[in-house]
Amino acid sequence: MRAPLNQSTCTSLGRVLLLGIAITALAGCQEPSTPSVPAPTAPAPPALSDTLDDARRALQLGKHGRAATIAWRIVEREPENFDARLLLASAYQLAGKHQDALNEADVAVDLKPDAAGAWLTRTAALASLGRHQHAIASAEKALSLDSTSAGAMRNLAEIYGAKGDAKTQREWLDKLIAAHPDDVDARLTVARLHVAARELNQARAVVAKVVERVPGRLDAQMMYALVAFELDDYLVAMDRSQIVLQQRPEHELADRIFRASFYVAAAKDATCRFGPRPWEPDDVRKILTTFEEQGLTGTEVFFVIDAELHADADVQARVRRASAECRAAKRIP
Repeated sequence: MRAPLNQSTCTSLGRVLLLGIAITALAGCQEPSTPSVPAPTAPAPPALSDTLDDARRALQLGKHGRAATIAWRIVEREPENFDARLLLASAYQLAGKHQDALNEADVAVDLKPDAAGAWLTRTAALASLGRHQHAIASAEKALSLDSTSAGAMRNLAEIYGAKGDAKTQREWLDKLIAAHPDDVDARLTVARLHVAARELNQARAVVAKVVERVPGRLDAQMMYALVAFELDDYLVAMDRSQIVLQQRPEHELADRIFRASFYVAAAKDATCRFGPRPWEPDDVRKILTTFEEQGLTGTEVFFVIDAELHADADVQARVRRASAECRAAKRIP
């Protein structure tokens, strides 16, 4: 049984699918906060006890400012320390200090021109600065040094996507998946491209394989729910959004899709059996036996959602579409 429905998240669904916005949200495109990072011209006083391992741990914990501080101290003592330069560049990049990241990555490339990782960090900084052609050249250099580099292929896909070249972006994603079949993020990006092109059946096929491989990826389960909802497959949309809600009961988008899918499926059955709304509680109670597995057996839940969605044009259009065959057979308007 799923967690109790949160009424506050669905007071106004409007056009409930909001597919483009939802997919963007799944991609994690919200603006990150920028941690405080020391400028390279004003380093903290040296601390001889600081090590690269300390900086790496700070970076892994998301403490980008701390990582940059430690790496800078090491660079002060050892200006030609390649690992410290590269880590400093990474810390700056993750902290949103893209020009500083590029400056340090350039030094790292000069120190070790055959290190693919330095070229990759340089690529990320250039791309963030909007210098796409230079970023492409840098990524291609990294790929020439490491022909199976997932990072280089991913960077190239992302850069071409930022340039609006979906065809080349897809080509690089296909190469990435061919070289790294278990790369779930690349597969989800392909699914998003299908959604953007309104190729929903193709998107569904891709995301279905992803959740089969990695059922614990809630972003994939949410995308599956959204695509199923858009394809009018409301029982699947309910199942997939319920998986998300079982792990994250506060997930507003999953709650919206679950509620809307439940309503459309139940309203379709009620319309086919008892005619158009309004419906009597006893009639709704008979319909809800279909949804016992989802824990939706009380008529109160249905009528709360009915009150919210009965005036929603998109949702009611979905009910009419779902019940079209039986309404035609029974001559229900």
